[in-house]
Amino acid sequence: MRGPWIVLVIGVVASVWAEEPRTIGVEEAVNLALLNNRDILGARLQVDKRELSVVLNRNDFLTTLQPDGSAVYSRENETLFYGMNLSRKMPWGTKISGRAGYEVSKTDDNKTVEGGSLRFELSQPLFRKMGRKVTLEPILQAQSDLRAVQRGLLTRQADIMLEVLRSFEQVILLHQQIGSSRRAYERLDALYELSVVREKQGKQNRVAGLRVELQRGQAEVRLQNDEEQLQAEVENLADLVNLDQQVELSLEPPALVELALGDLDESVAIALEHRLDFAQALDDYRDRDRKLAIAQRRVWPDLQVTTRYELRPEVDGEPFELKDDNWFAGLSLGSEFDVRDEKAVIRQSASSREQAALDIESQRYKVGREVRAAIRAYRRARAAIGITGRNLGLAGKRLELARTLYELGRGDNFSVTDAEAALQSAESASYLAASDARLSTYRVMIAMGTLIESAAELKPVPLTEPQRDD
Repeated sequence: MRGPWIVLVIGVVASVWAEEPRTIGVEEAVNLALLNNRDILGARLQVDKRELSVVLNRNDFLTTLQPDGSAVYSRENETLFYGMNLSRKMPWGTKISGRAGYEVSKTDDNKTVEGGSLRFELSQPLFRKMGRKVTLEPILQAQSDLRAVQRGLLTRQADIMLEVLRSFEQVILLHQQIGSSRRAYERLDALYELSVVREKQGKQNRVAGLRVELQRGQAEVRLQNDEEQLQAEVENLADLVNLDQQVELSLEPPALVELALGDLDESVAIALEHRLDFAQALDDYRDRDRKLAIAQRRVWPDLQVTTRYELRPEVDGEPFELKDDNWFAGLSLGSEFDVRDEKAVIRQSASSREQAALDIESQRYKVGREVRAAIRAYRRARAAIGITGRNLGLAGKRLELARTLYELGRGDNFSVTDAEAALQSAESASYLAASDARLSTYRVMIAMGTLIESAAELKPVPLTEPQRDD
């Protein structure tokens, strides 16, 4: 038998639908939100952009084949070349290239040399720009930026999951409160009719009748307010899920999930192994540590060695008999004597790294505080279920007894109206306690970073270990 439901209308006119709306529960609503929510879709686009950035930076170290050509005209000579160039950049900064093609040149004595041409070139930076740390920094930074947006996506997914769960719970809670308000109104309406009879019989005064009539009116207003809040919450849920069709929401309260939790310190340790914001703080420190190491190289000499070997045909020789060889070796220096700016950059980078270290400790404390608070709230919410359940039972018995005594003429309607107000309060507290208990489970999982499973390279990696990358 299908449980209670309400229709969730999203974005289109109901008359255009030919099929019956399907019924969705909490789990499917969460899955639809993860699939369709606009914030999540935008976060996925950011991940795609960062992935392309990583690819583009890695492409700098691939072998490149491209057309090559040049034309040089001067008073002394003319040179025309066309061919292909093959090059590759290595992780240590070495660049190797080879060029092959056809070259036509006129010398200053008006002789023409034409034929095949080969050139091999190798360049290697020394000191300042030498090594993997400098050369691979664009890739490492792009990978770090990618991990940051991936963590942002997962964090946003977890937030949306909790928001959908909270909104769904609120819809269920308001639906329950509407049922409670309707039952209260019906009871008060019956009590009002009985009070009118008793007043006509002279068994009670007008004040008692007015009290019941006032409570009945308040119950009617409360019912209208609950219905308006329900409609607003349904629209909020519709926006979160971002559906393009009509669905029915199953309003059966989801099962209460129990967590196997250890002591608080153990739970905090687990959170520090899973929390993505803590992982990001560690990544930020690594980024700034690398930048400091690169900044410290700015005061080193900026030297570069270049070697080149070329083969051409001899003058008046055959075009493809490459017997005229030439080689070149050079050393260039790009450093400046004044390194005040470089030293300022070093101090700035060192300060940024110190700030990142402080951020790690702040984040560690924040994780511990949030985990402890979430677990305490979880345990308190579990205990509240039993307490509010007992209170609801007592309030129901009190109302039943007060009404029976009133009907037998052994009590007044003041006792009944007080008991009615207590029952409504107990029902609301019971519904709210059950809803908080269900949500508290997911709040603990968010605090511990375990609501959504993440890849190993996105989890916190201690600073003593190298960062894992896919």
